[in-house]
Amino acid sequence: MSQLIFDRLKEKAIKEYPPLNPFERLVESAERYKNLSRDLLIMALFAGLIATAGLFLDNAVMVIGAMLLSPLLGPITTFAVNATLGRIRNLVRIQSSILVLLFSVIGLSALVTFLSSQFITLPLTAQIELRSQTSLLDIGIRLILGLAGGLALVTALPEILIGVGVASALLPPAAVTGIGLALMDSTIFWGALTLTTVYLVGL
Repeated sequence: MSQLIFDRLKEKAIKEYPPLNPFERLVESAERYKNLSRDLLIMALFAGLIATAGLFLDNAVMVIGAMLLSPLLGPITTFAVNATLGRIRNLVRIQSSILVLLFSVIGLSALVTFLSSQFITLPLTAQIELRSQTSLLDIGIRLILGLAGGLALVTALPEILIGVGVASALLPPAAVTGIGLALMDSTIFWGALTLTTVYLVGL
């Protein structure tokens, strides 16, 4: 008897408040990243610090951990959603948030690298060199990852976004850009900055 009552109440609730479709959920989730918050900035700085340490230690696990911690994918997705909906007024604000987060990572990485270089000799590891060069293959892969991320969102499969976030690897080249800046190495700086831009546009 109680199960029957519960089922009827559930059916009534669904009729009155139908569940959001994937697109509505996407728009609703995008609202969280419309404005830059202190929490987002702090999380980006933590991720940048871990990424910088992992790059110099040539530790892929630390670099991947930093990618998972990075909040950059949220604002990028929000930018894409608002561009699709034609919400032009929001785009400048969201783009500014993305740039602030990226430049914060670059600035922190440059500062940590500069201070560390005063006391120890910093090695240019394979992890750093890997992210200081780009190719046409990188451009194609990033575009595919952007499509994969969009598909994951509209089909309500957010767990795929974890894989997209790791594979897109936006944070490490941003950190390497800061490393190149601090070491005054133009090859590393321009290579990593180009790669960061390619990843950002692709996503």
